[in-house]
Amino acid sequence: MTRKPRKTRTTLLAALTTAVAATALVAAPRPAEACGGTFCDNGPQAMPVDQTGENVLFVIDGQHVE
Repeated sequence: MTRKPRKTRTTLLAALTTAVAATALVAAPRPAEACGGTFCDNGPQAMPVDQTGENVLFVIDGQHVE
């Protein structure tokens, strides 16, 4: 078995460290943000939207509703 040159091992270690750091940044959890609702009523003529297939959740905490 032959040993890799020191420069190759250092380059491989740097690439591996960079890949792990990039993966950690991409996989980090972020807070979810709502998109703002339906956008079917733009334009000169509003379109009715059938929303019977959706579930809407409201959270009531004292005087605050989310």
